[in-house]
Amino acid sequence: MNAQDLKDIGEWMTSQDTGVSSETMVAIALGAEKGRFDAPHDPSDFGRCYRLVQKVPAIYGAFDRIGELVPAFAGILREWEELCRIYERDLPTGISNELYERIKQLRKEAA
Repeated sequence: MNAQDLKDIGEWMTSQDTGVSSETMVAIALGAEKGRFDAPHDPSDFGRCYRLVQKVPAIYGAFDRIGELVPAFAGILREWEELCRIYERDLPTGISNELYERIKQLRKEAA
C-alpha cells in the first residue's frame, strides 16, 4: 500500500462507516494475522465493506489473504463482483433480500 492508501484508511477509520467485517479487511490488509475477525452477515455489513473497497481499492490485493484467514469471507470475496452488482442495483431501495440470501449461502458454504 502506498501513502495515499494509508491516508485513506486513516480517514476511513475515523468515519462512522466501519464494522467488524470491514475492520477485518483493513486489519488483514495491513498485516494482521489474528484478531476479532468476521465476514459480512447482511447487506449492511456488505455495504460497509463495499464502501471501504471503493475508498481504498488496494484492499483488493488482500482478498486472497483475507479469505485464507477468515473462511467465512472466502466465498464472499470470490463472488465480490456479483455481490457488488446486486448491492448497487438494490441500493436505491435500501432493501436487498437477494443479497442477504446470497451472503448467507456463501457463509454457509464455508462452515
